[in-house]
Parts: sequence; structure tokens; C-alpha cells
Amino acid sequence: MSIKKSPTSWKLLLITIIYSVICIVFTKNFTDLNSTTLNDFEKENPKTIATIPSYKNVLSNKLSYDSALLPKDKQSPTLSRGYIEHLNTNLSKKIEANNYEDDLYALNESALLESYYTKKANISSNIINPKENPVVNAHLPDYLMYKNVNITELKEFLKSKNSLLVYEPYFSAILSVSKDFNLNPLVMFAITGQEQSFVPKDNKNAYKIANNPFNVFFSWKKYNTNIQDAANIAARTIVNLCKNKPNNIEAFTWVNRKYSEDKNWSKAVRSIFNKLEDNVSYWR
Repeated sequence: MSIKKSPTSWKLLLITIIYSVICIVFTKNFTDLNSTTLNDFEKENPKTIATIPSYKNVLSNKLSYDSALLPKDKQSPTLSRGYIEHLNTNLSKKIEANNYEDDLYALNESALLESYYTKKANISSNIINPKENPVVNAHLPDYLMYKNVNITELKEFLKSKNSLLVYEPYFSAILSVSKDFNLNPLVMFAITGQEQSFVPKDNKNAYKIANNPFNVFFSWKKYNTNIQDAANIAARTIVNLCKNKPNNIEAFTWVNRKYSEDKNWSKAVRSIFNKLEDNVSYWR
């Protein structure tokens, strides 16, 4: 079909050309406008654009803000407890904690670790060099120093003597005082054997005698107290009298000087003590 013979075709072609020109002009102007506006915005607000930092091996949990830089690669950061940023690899600079709670946690953790290592060191030190308590009345000869005795055997021996001292409170009081003074209990019972024949139950004054079976302050008649008090006085007297004992003199002989007017007292006490040791064993 010929164009000259068709006025309608001319009109359609003209409209198409005009529309195309308008579209081209509009598109170009809009693009230039957006580009100019965006560039102006970036120049006015260079620090407000959040960007993803480039990935490195050293990470932290702080939230990072940076100027508008494009990532160097397409690898995404890894998330742990918080956001990730680059750490300053210069170890001479102190890295501040993210917030107050982190600071507090770090302080508490440090204090706990310090306390733990201090206690551990003290425990190790005590194991290597244990603190020993000083021995009470260490000047006593070995056979006079406190030993754990076989309670059953000791009671059986006292029962064989029909002794009131096998019962309470006498028995436990003498054992307790002996331990307090680091004194062999058999020494104490040996003295009651010499002074009052272990206080036989059938003696009409047995309960009075049992208050002071050591005859401290001359006799149970003159000083009738109680077994605890009398045992304390007797034990203290023996320990004190042994403090200045010469090495070449036996302990019972040395105590005899002031404990009893009977010069044979030491021989009798030593004999009874030996008999007790023959019948009563020691616990280690």
C-alpha cells in the first residue's frame, strides 16, 4: 500500500515518532535527576550509611559503622553472640568492652579465677608444708605422754579391782583430763591405785573417795571436791613437777619429791603403771 494514498498512515507514523522522542527526553531527565539527588545526599550525610565490612579472620562482637565503602568480596560476616566487626590487631591497645554488663562479667570472672588460684596455692602449700600444732607439755618423757588406750581392756582391769572408777562420771573424766594435759591415762589410774587401791565399791566412803582418788591437797577427807577438779589438779601437778627433771632421774622418782611424803610412793606407782601396761594395750 502506498503512503501517499493513505493519510491515516501518515498520522500514525507522526504520532509514533513524537511519542518516542518524548519518552527518550523524559527518561534522560529522570535519570539525571535521581543521580544528582543521590550524590547530593551522600555528600551531605557521609557517615550515616551502614555498610557490611569486608571479612577478616579476626572478629569481635561489636556493631560496626563505617563510611560508604563497597565490600571487597561477596562473603557475608558470621554472627555469634552479637554483630561482627574487625578487631584492631595491635595488641598494645586495650579493647574496651561492649557495655557495662560485659565489664562487670569480666571483673567477676577475674576475681573468681584469682580466688581459685589463691586457694589452690594455699592448699598445695599446706599439703607440702603442713602446719603442726605445738605439742602440749612436750617436756614429758615418752611413757608419760598421752596415748590412746584400749577402753575395754582398761575397764576389765578396773572391774577386776572392784573399782568404782570404771563407772561414770569418774572414768570419762580421768580420760578427758589426761588428754587435755597430754598425759598418759594409765599414769593417772596408777596414782589412784597407789593412793586409794582404785577406790573399791564396797568401801563405805567409796563415793566420797571417788571425788578425790588422787588425794590432792593431802587427802580426800580434807579436800572433797569432784572428780573433774581433782583430776585437773593431779595432772597439772605431775606435769609441772616434770618440767625441771634431770635427764638421769626417772620421772616417778622426781615427782615423788613433792607429791608424797612416802619415799616409796614412786616405786609403788611405777609397779602399778607397769602392771596396767601389761594388761591394757595402746591404740596407734
